[in-house]
Amino acid sequence: VEGGGMSAVPASRRVISRVGNMVARPLFGTGVRDVTNGFRAVRTDLFLSWPLGERDFAVIVEELDWALRSGLEPAEFPTVLTARTGEQRATAFSYSPRLVLSYLRYPLRAAGRRLRGRSRG
Repeated sequence: VEGGGMSAVPASRRVISRVGNMVARPLFGTGVRDVTNGFRAVRTDLFLSWPLGERDFAVIVEELDWALRSGLEPAEFPTVLTARTGEQRATAFSYSPRLVLSYLRYPLRAAGRRLRGRSRG
């Protein structure tokens, strides 16, 4: 998003972020550029109606899936992704195969729903 970006993020994390977004964006069928951005605002009653099942960082992709399924049109604002340092390291995570598969589950399901919807219409 214009005005956003990455600062002091290791090259490997930059690649993972860019590739992940390049894969997920068309699968979700959305123009949202950063599908893993955890800064979201949504009405509490709507958020509480979503049967979220993820218990780790992949919940942000599950949330986006439910937002899109609920007919919301996400709006983005500029944010800057930075590397975690010092006290923030406690919230760091690794891109394990399990986490990557959890991330992919939701955009793949979204693509499947869109394809099924087209075949009916």
